[in-house]
Amino acid sequence: MARAKTSRPKFPVGSPSLEIEIDPTGTVMYVRVSARDVAATREIERGLVADFDCRGALVGVEVIGLQKERVGAMFSSIRERFARDVPSLEHLSLIA
Repeated sequence: MARAKTSRPKFPVGSPSLEIEIDPTGTVMYVRVSARDVAATREIERGLVADFDCRGALVGVEVIGLQKERVGAMFSSIRERFARDVPSLEHLSLIA
């Protein structure tokens, strides 16, 4: 999935490799955990799409159809699925 270059605000979250971008509409959020290039994209569940590098390591997660009340649940889902491979995702608990 190609990401459109927009003027999304970016929020570094306690780790040089962890960055959060929120679409100007406020309905799409991208959590980038690595500067590596995206080689594959896979839908994890409805509204949650993950990007992986050529070795299968997580690069980022896109949350689509964002609603304020869903943010905490989505961050919990991201942490549960990927925190073992990307320890910096624990920082998501600071903003959820």
